[in-house]
Amino acid sequence: MGSERNLVSWSAMVSCFVNNDMGYEAISTFLHMLEHGFYPNEYCFSSVIRACLNARNIGIGKILFGSVIKSGYLGSDVRVGCSLIDMFAKGSGDLGEAYMFAQMGFPREAIDLYVDMLLSGLMPDQFALSGVILACTKLESLSLGQQLHSWVIQSGLALGHCVGCCLVDMYSKCAADGSINDARKVFNRMLNNNVVSWTAIINGYVQSGKGDEEAIKLFVEMMSGLVLPNHFTFSSILKTSANLLDLRTGEQAHSLAVKSGQVEDAHKSFDVLYEKILVSYNTVVDAYAKHSDAEEAFGLFHEIQDTGFGAGAFTFSSL
Repeated sequence: MGSERNLVSWSAMVSCFVNNDMGYEAISTFLHMLEHGFYPNEYCFSSVIRACLNARNIGIGKILFGSVIKSGYLGSDVRVGCSLIDMFAKGSGDLGEAYMFAQMGFPREAIDLYVDMLLSGLMPDQFALSGVILACTKLESLSLGQQLHSWVIQSGLALGHCVGCCLVDMYSKCAADGSINDARKVFNRMLNNNVVSWTAIINGYVQSGKGDEEAIKLFVEMMSGLVLPNHFTFSSILKTSANLLDLRTGEQAHSLAVKSGQVEDAHKSFDVLYEKILVSYNTVVDAYAKHSDAEEAFGLFHEIQDTGFGAGAFTFSSL
């Protein structure tokens, strides 16, 4: 039969071993199948993952997790996802996989794994909580995120940076009214905020569309507290400077970014600010010209020149 074996027969052998609680034999057969050049389908993946649980070989299961992600079966086949969740929940005792599921774009699987582990009596750590909160953010499930936040408080767990930043991000992105208040409350309760938590709340204000000025105030407060910004922080501040058409703040942030060695990111973000301010100037010049207010139009044109912005063809065409 050796020369006639195909993927179906190999998968059947793996499944047969698993159904008879022969996990090691199933894994061995699976590895031989790979050596013969056959790539597993969803049925085979599901079986060999169950074999890893039976054989208590979660190490190979974690390797298979990466292969499943690449294959695309995790998002398209329920059996594969359930097998992985079952393996991690019953076999590893490590809730960190919830974060892996969420980070890799499988938030529902992350939540399912988290629930299964709680039912198994496992206590989540900061890393696991971060994963399931991230999953809530990706699913835009504010209600579930609020329940998790409440659970954290009731359990008396310290609000570490990892969980705190994920909560700030969730409240910033999921609030139905675009309110940033809940995110700010979480931030204010965090102790010894670092650059990640500062950037999370600053970016939250920028994303809300209502808090650009507060974002800049927070940036100044962060700097006064001797917390150095990273390229994500600079990106948010340059974005909010563009929203406010605040060239001076943008220039200062750009200069700080360059001094800290983040030259390429700084230039890209500053170019967006530059273009947005120039477009804004052009719009006002055009409005003055259309309303026959030549004096104001030319006055603003000279202001553009004085600021160092080169007037474009659109500006000249309006005059």
